[in-house]
Amino acid sequence: GMGIKSENTCVGDSAFFSIIDPSGGTTSFELIQWDVMDFFGNVYYSVPSEKVLSGVFPVGGEFIVMLTVAYNGFTCVEFIMDTIIVSDQPDAAFTINDNEICPGTAISFNDQSTIVTSVSSELSRSWDFGDNILAGDLLNINHLYSKPGTYEAILSVSNFGSCSDTEKKII
Repeated sequence: GMGIKSENTCVGDSAFFSIIDPSGGTTSFELIQWDVMDFFGNVYYSVPSEKVLSGVFPVGGEFIVMLTVAYNGFTCVEFIMDTIIVSDQPDAAFTINDNEICPGTAISFNDQSTIVTSVSSELSRSWDFGDNILAGDLLNINHLYSKPGTYEAILSVSNFGSCSDTEKKII
């Protein structure tokens, strides 16, 4: 039978849904109907006639994707259902304790990133201090610049759904 090709996405990004046709795309459909709703029954999209549906979700959560197709002169009717997860976008932010920035003095970097979430609030992060030094998944870290100069520090955060954001500061 037919199927739905879909991928999880992020709030504000386009989601794409298409028909998986075992005949390789040669089926002539008399009816195609897409319905996308949340688990409370709120309909986000109800679109007829399109083999590919795209849409942007204003909120995060888990959504039901339903496809109704009819072919072979309406002798074959299929109802296919799938679910997708729409993840919230994180907002990267960090502070630095820069009361005294001097060579030989460590600077404290503190992750202040946030995410409004309806699925999961787990964030992973990575730091790039602009001096070819990288650091992994740490909320707070001290970094020592070995030479005087101007550096661009970057914090990248992402959630489990691969939605990401970065924050940059010149030091």
